[in-house]
Amino acid sequence: MKYILIVDDTKPLAESIADILQMEGYEVHIATNGIHALNTMASRIPDMVITDLLMPEMDGLSLIRKIRSSEKYSAVPVIVLTADASEESARLGKEAGADLLLTKPFDDTYLVEWIQRFLADE
Repeated sequence: MKYILIVDDTKPLAESIADILQMEGYEVHIATNGIHALNTMASRIPDMVITDLLMPEMDGLSLIRKIRSSEKYSAVPVIVLTADASEESARLGKEAGADLLLTKPFDDTYLVEWIQRFLADE
């Protein structure tokens, strides 16, 4: 079973995404910020990370940079879900190493299709 780590400080949204992914057969864990995510990843490497950009303590861009700079985590696909639809956000996300950037609100089916694409390659 593929394991996905959701990193978002908005609990209702994170739980909604988790419910969708669990119905699709994924194992899901929720972290509330980048620091929490890295601590979670230290005990189990996820097959994918889905992260928000704006979070307290460690934001999504910092998290992505840490993932990409780590030999242990660098191959983990990262999807960014953000309310910031600006070109600047998209550019920063790509520069940090995000594989895909989707804006909130997002289409559940579209998100699941992308996850399946990324995880089918493994």
